[in-house]
Amino acid sequence: MAGPMTGTDPAAVLAGVRVMPVLTVPDPATAGPLAEALAAGGARCAEVTFRTPDAAHILKTMAAHGGLAVGAGTVLTAGQVCEPPNR
Repeated sequence: MAGPMTGTDPAAVLAGVRVMPVLTVPDPATAGPLAEALAAGGARCAEVTFRTPDAAHILKTMAAHGGLAVGAGTVLTAGQVCEPPNR
């Protein structure tokens, strides 16, 4: 597993990143194992699209992994910007 992603500076987090996985995760139960697999494979960051059902919960789960910086993409409404995880 990669080390914890503790930086909040987006430029520092993205420095040297050549590939950004953009994810639509259909099953929230796969979010944790997916974060683990991405980090184990060398990914430092990923984007979860808000086309994903339960996106806020999936973002929270993947971010809790600690070895992967996770961001939201395909934000469709202003409310999604501040949407709290629903679980």
